[in-house]
Amino acid sequence: RAVTEGYATLEEVGAITDGRRRKVERRADGRHADGLTAVGRELARLPLDPRLGRILLAARERNLLREMLVIVAGLSVMDPRERPAEKEAEADKAHAKFDHVDSDFLSFLEIWSAMSQFRKPEGGYWRGKMRNYCQSSFLSMRRMMEWESVVKELSRALTERGGKRPLRLPDDRNKWGDADEIHKCLLAGMPTQIGEWDKEKKIYRGTGGRLFAVFPGSGLFGGKRPEWVLAFD
Repeated sequence: RAVTEGYATLEEVGAITDGRRRKVERRADGRHADGLTAVGRELARLPLDPRLGRILLAARERNLLREMLVIVAGLSVMDPRERPAEKEAEADKAHAKFDHVDSDFLSFLEIWSAMSQFRKPEGGYWRGKMRNYCQSSFLSMRRMMEWESVVKELSRALTERGGKRPLRLPDDRNKWGDADEIHKCLLAGMPTQIGEWDKEKKIYRGTGGRLFAVFPGSGLFGGKRPEWVLAFD
């Protein structure tokens, strides 16, 4: 089942075609390179889940690498936001400053941007100040540093593939990429991770008959309910 799901994911992101999938499945010598599309060969060089890698390739095409590097790296590590059972309300209140009215994905940019005040001009962080901020904001400093490390690793990987080194996300939010374009990049890597609101059952209905709801810790929870949502799990 896991192998079948893996092939389905590769098909979804355009790494293999259905015909090439059958060809790959028939081979028993372990050599699958001939079953890859041009996109698949690029994804094979990135140290990422193919869905996340496909998002970066779309971001490169749309000139949104600086934004999507942050979001993709954030999705590849554990969420830095902590929500201890005994302090859920307090944590939710602290996290509210990072919420984006339209998208949890854009909240990653808000969290990342908040850390810019602790970055030293020569590199690194003022760790004492950052630690205090993370504690008061219910953020895991360890996960924040892991996030930073993944951003750097992906930036190097993309540079080594012959591209220009992606620029750092600007502090000025007005200079961030268009939200719709950002979500188009996300959709390239998660084409089946969408859901439509079922008015009768009061729940989101996804592909394959899956049903799901918005997580209480989401910035979308309790607000205006969108007719369609894009989710990552």
